[in-house]
Amino acid sequence: MSIALDDSRWPVVTIRWEGATTDDEMAAHLERIDEILARRQPWLSIIEVASGSGTPSPRQMNLQAEYIRRNQAVIREYSLGTVFVVGSIMMRTVLRGVLTFQPPPDEHKIVATLEEAQAWARERFARASLPQPLGV
Repeated sequence: MSIALDDSRWPVVTIRWEGATTDDEMAAHLERIDEILARRQPWLSIIEVASGSGTPSPRQMNLQAEYIRRNQAVIREYSLGTVFVVGSIMMRTVLRGVLTFQPPPDEHKIVATLEEAQAWARERFARASLPQPLGV
């Protein structure tokens, strides 16, 4: 599977994108996000984009955009933020451009390393006066 969601370190949710994604994989991923939103608890997402990952198709981008529009109030209320880990400078630049035109409803940051993502996550939990999650 090209999208792996791991919530075993709740309230930190790690999502790893690897390779090309099918429409079925995208739909299954959004169903897993529904489960996260249904908890109605604060959480933070670390999204790791593996080197060589393809960009979502226009249909998948539309699915994501519609999903975010439909759920933006819940995301805004409970998400502490989303940090994207993208090793490639070119992909970070592309992602910054995409997020400029379609910003997510929560705080977000784009970094090059998992260590930077974890530091940002700790900062977000501290800012929300929440206990630091284990393993971050």
